[in-house]
Order: sequence, then C-alpha cells, then structure tokens
Amino acid sequence: MDPQIYNFLAVINTAIRGRPMKLKKPDWERISAYAKSHNIVPLVYEGCSKYEIFNKTPIELRNKYFASSIAKIREQILRTQIFLDIYEKLLSAGIKPLLLKGLICRSLYGELADHRPSRDEDIYIKKEDFDLCRNILEQNGFAMEKLDLAGKALSELSVVTFLHKSGLILEVHLSLIENTSQINSRLNSCFENAYEDCVGQELDGRLIYSMSHTKCYLYLFLHFYKHFISYGVGIRQVLDLLLYGEKYYSEIDWEKVEENIRSLSADKLYADLLYIGSLYLDINIKTGFSGGIYSLLLEDIMNAGVFGRATPERRIGANMTISAARSGSLHYSDLLMPKKAALMRKYRLADIKPVRLPALWIKRICRFIKYNSDPALLYKSLRLGRRRIKLLKSYGIIS
Repeated sequence: MDPQIYNFLAVINTAIRGRPMKLKKPDWERISAYAKSHNIVPLVYEGCSKYEIFNKTPIELRNKYFASSIAKIREQILRTQIFLDIYEKLLSAGIKPLLLKGLICRSLYGELADHRPSRDEDIYIKKEDFDLCRNILEQNGFAMEKLDLAGKALSELSVVTFLHKSGLILEVHLSLIENTSQINSRLNSCFENAYEDCVGQELDGRLIYSMSHTKCYLYLFLHFYKHFISYGVGIRQVLDLLLYGEKYYSEIDWEKVEENIRSLSADKLYADLLYIGSLYLDINIKTGFSGGIYSLLLEDIMNAGVFGRATPERRIGANMTISAARSGSLHYSDLLMPKKAALMRKYRLADIKPVRLPALWIKRICRFIKYNSDPALLYKSLRLGRRRIKLLKSYGIIS
C-alpha cells in the first residue's frame, strides 16, 4: 500500500478522534493534494495541525493550507445558515421536509461539521407540497434549474434542483430513487413510508426531520453505490456512511440493511467497505458478508476524488462503467450513442421523441471529438474504464 494513502487516512482519523495516529514519513504535499481532490481540505488540515512534525514544515505550505481551510469553512457556515433559514420557513408553512445527506452527514463530525464541505442540500417532500415549496423557495432567492419537461408536470419528476446565489444547491426530491429499472422501483418501495417513522433532531439549534436511522443509512449506501458504479466514489462519502453507522449503530435494523444490499449484489462491496473502515479509521461495523479485494477498492476510492471526477480519463471512462452496469455488459456504441434513458438523465429531459435521438447523438459525438482529441488521453480512459469494469465484475455487480 502507498504509505501516503495510509498517512492521508491516518490524518483524517486524527482529526475525527482528536488524537494523533502514527504516520510513515509523511509527504505533506501529497497529503494536501489528496485533501483537495476529495474536497476535505479543512478536515485534513485539522488533522495535520495535531502533528508537531507538520508544524515544522515551511510556513508557505502551512499558510496556503490554512487560508484554503478558512475560506472553505466560511463558505460552508454561510450555506448552512441559508439552508437552515429556508428549512425553518418551509416548516412554518406546514411542509415537513425530510433532510437527506448534507447537514445530516456534516453533523456526524461534531465540532468539525463545517470542516466537511458540501455545496448541496437534499430534502424529500410529499408531491402535493411541491407547488407551495417552490413558491417559498423562489420568494427567498432560489431559482429553479431550467428543465425540458416535454409536457410533463414538475410533480412527475424524481428531483427538482434550485440554485441560490450563495452557491447553495438545494435538491428537492419527490421520490428518493429514480424508477429507471425494476430494482430501482423495488428499492424506492423501501422508502414509501418514510414519514411514518421519521425522526426529529436538533442540529445547530434548529429542529430538523429525517428518515429513520435505518432508512438514512440505507439511503447513504445507495448513494455511494450509485456513484461507485458510474464515476466512482471518494473518501468523503465513505466517511459519511461509516460515521453514520457508528453513531446510530444501536438504532439501525442491520438485518433489513443487509437484505437490501444483497438484492443489489453489493454484499462483497459492502463487506470490503466496512473492512476499510475497521482497518484504517477505527470504525467497527459488523456484517455477515465477506469481501476479499478491499485493497483494489481502496485504490479506486483514492484515485476517484470527490464523486469520481478527479481526472479527465476518469470522467471519460465512467461512460464505460455506466453502460456496463445498466446493460450487464459493455457495448462500445453506447459511449457515443447511448440509449434514450441515458440521454434523458444526461440532459435532464423528461422525455425524448425518437426523431430527436440522432441529433443528440451527433451533438454527443461532436463534443466527444472536441474534448477528447488526444489519443493518449483516450487510451488512458479506455484502460481505466476496462479496469473499473473488471472491479465491478469481481464484486458480482455485473456479469
């Protein structure tokens, strides 16, 4: 294992636990690069500052690290305040939004909540509350993202995005998982009664509602899984899931969690994820599943960066894994001429008439040629895509 990956994880553990973990000849520049790639600079800086050896590094490095951390913390504090204010207004209007991810995840870091940056917040509301929700958001500085509805009502969509000038992105979910496949429809049924057993808790002095801890944990894993089979997933999402499981361990129905994970053929992936948490982050969550290739998973996570978009070849190669995951095998034609459902997701369209498909394919081909004219980049992308498909096959996610 690369010692700097070990050091990076040890520094994160140090920040969370408050006690310095042993390091192996740390390369602070590389640790800083990992922190930037995974968008957790403030959290990593907090961990680094616990080491006397770091405080003896050149002042230029420490000042650069410190300035970046402070800037991100300030931005996060502002976004959090704006979100809490609008959430309170929605509650006052009789809407009861269930918070997903975002602030729920940041709260897991205790006093370091704002050291875990995120630009977006996600809420789940009842479809009948959408019009009122939209009016309140637009009256308070949020603008709805432009959509091609193709004659459909907004309430028929799974999620509608609202943007604020502060940079806050608010995603309003009308269903928790897009019904794009039979298995997605079945998983969505797990959240149908989300309001029946929702829980209220105080965060930053405000009352916030979320799904039950079992549903929240399962939703965080499904979010991880969705990104893993496409672009890939970074260490921040891993931390969120593991810390949530650790904090609410006694309140989670683990049998139900594993039943749903098994239905995704994600049991080996989940087992290795928990093993990484146990081995490097002192987070011990039990499972009856078995893994075995955790080192390959960790390498993929570290190379991914936040949401798997660390490098150009990673972004291009994602088209291969997305195609393979959705069809069960790789069809190279899908990279340039994807199926209707994939184009609808890509361009946020509610529907596409068959006559429009060739025009969208041509647009995609032209864009691909424009931004991928470097043969070396294309080769790296294809090689990475094949390697990630092999990883998905090893986990039994695709055949």
